[in-house]
Amino acid sequence: MPYSVGWGLEEGVFAHKCETAREALELAEEHLAAQRANVVVTDLVTQEPVPIEALREIAEREAGEEGARSA
Repeated sequence: MPYSVGWGLEEGVFAHKCETAREALELAEEHLAAQRANVVVTDLVTQEPVPIEALREIAEREAGEEGARSA
């Protein structure tokens, strides 16, 4: 599921597009570590914002599913 990650005034489709929750989480955490204001992650399918904690859970599920496929 695609996500966009932005900060400040970069929201929705104007932000950086990520194909997986893991990519989106990595980019969002980079923005947070750089102390950028108003980091926003948006689910591009529903156009709804995704809280960082929810994104972490989705990324963990993705990693588990990928691990199960490669086993």
